[in-house]
Amino acid sequence: MRHDEMYINRFVNGENISMDINTYLSSFDELIINRIMKYTSTINGCWIWNGTRTKKGYGIFSLNNKQHRIHRFLYKSYFGDFDSKLEVNHKCLNKACFNPNHLELLTS
Repeated sequence: MRHDEMYINRFVNGENISMDINTYLSSFDELIINRIMKYTSTINGCWIWNGTRTKKGYGIFSLNNKQHRIHRFLYKSYFGDFDSKLEVNHKCLNKACFNPNHLELLTS
């Protein structure tokens, strides 16, 4: 994994804060962090899910006996709750990507 591809930017109190994937994930339980990192690689700034995927190419993982699409799960953890009817669009056009900086909400 290239070091420069593991960073995301986040605005905190009006300041652009850069953080790496490990810092970002540090708020999660260690088991979740290890599972996510085990199946993650980076390409051109995308955080690619290399675990199980849907037929359409979206990364999925199980947590507490429930399946989650990794991009929706991490978008929600990064930006907060959103209407489940909204689409989480991949600006990078890579459905396996879950880098929050590559995701945006769209209406269906």
